[in-house]
Amino acid sequence: MPPDDRILVATELRRTFSAGLGRGRVSAVDGVSLSVGAGESLGIVGESGCGKSTLARMLVGLERPDAGSITVAGRNLATARGRQRRELRRRIQMVFQDPYTSLDPRLTVGDIVAEPLVVHRTTGRADRAGRVAELLELVGLPADVVSRYPHQFSGGQRQRIGIARALALEPSVLVCDEPVSALDMSVQAQVVNLLRDLQQRTGVALVFIAHDLSVVRHVCDRVAVMYLGRLAESGDTDAVYDAPAHPYTQALLAAAPVIGRRRTARPPAGEPPSPIAPPPGCRFHPRCPLAAGPCDADRPDLRTVPVELAPPSPSTGSDRPAGFDPGGPDPAGSDAAGPGLARHRVACHHAEQALATPAG
Repeated sequence: MPPDDRILVATELRRTFSAGLGRGRVSAVDGVSLSVGAGESLGIVGESGCGKSTLARMLVGLERPDAGSITVAGRNLATARGRQRRELRRRIQMVFQDPYTSLDPRLTVGDIVAEPLVVHRTTGRADRAGRVAELLELVGLPADVVSRYPHQFSGGQRQRIGIARALALEPSVLVCDEPVSALDMSVQAQVVNLLRDLQQRTGVALVFIAHDLSVVRHVCDRVAVMYLGRLAESGDTDAVYDAPAHPYTQALLAAAPVIGRRRTARPPAGEPPSPIAPPPGCRFHPRCPLAAGPCDADRPDLRTVPVELAPPSPSTGSDRPAGFDPGGPDPAGSDAAGPGLARHRVACHHAEQALATPAG
């Protein structure tokens, strides 16, 4: 996408945390770059502990990166001060993972949804009730719930309240940190479909963080795969799912259940290495079936790999273009590679071999 169309750009973000006295530091996010365009949806997936939630908190300003930059509409979030920082914070809001702890139990629904309007002074007292009713209707809740408290609602209804609060300031980007993982299976699809519908109606861009690969494919235009604080692969959703070029991505997809398919591939052996002492070179190499040569010494950079895709079948209804922005500030990666081809970026020394020998 053209650089001017990018609402949110993160460049070389790094964040570490103390592991305790004398135990070193945990590298939660290490050199991650990505971008999101207006009205676009970007999925971020990976195993627990890969740094997804820390990345989300940095994007909305709840965590300060140790290094790197975050720009919102071309302005640096880290260096903004006063009124400018307040304005930038309005443009990017968050839907939290746990609807049970993200809502203040002492406040009514009306007060919860109206809180951003009060803090940012965007709506007068006389108009506030009408705006709250409008937001509740937008997420499928009746206006008469304003006087009730969070404990009187189900998990799915609480998440709808959280979404209404996040939309109160009409943000350009909505960061959703595993918004359905704490919900019952029966209501997960309802919340996911609500987010898709809201994106189409409001034009808000989504950063959708999840570990459920099927949900990400349903919601997102592009996807980025994280492993131990770094990006392993990023690109158009269809390209990454149909032709994964990183052994870790292949292992994730092979482990995901698919109705009617007998699983033929095994998940990678062993557990992820400690983020306190990550392995040198490619961080996936201790578990990778293709590890050889430079893998245990040289860190692979994200590089563009052209992938040939089959035409979308009528049953999938896919209307995604072949070209895409590869996920970082690299405008050259946004062009299509040619008829039937799509580009995506992979941090693997053996990406071509991985494409030739998929995991199953």
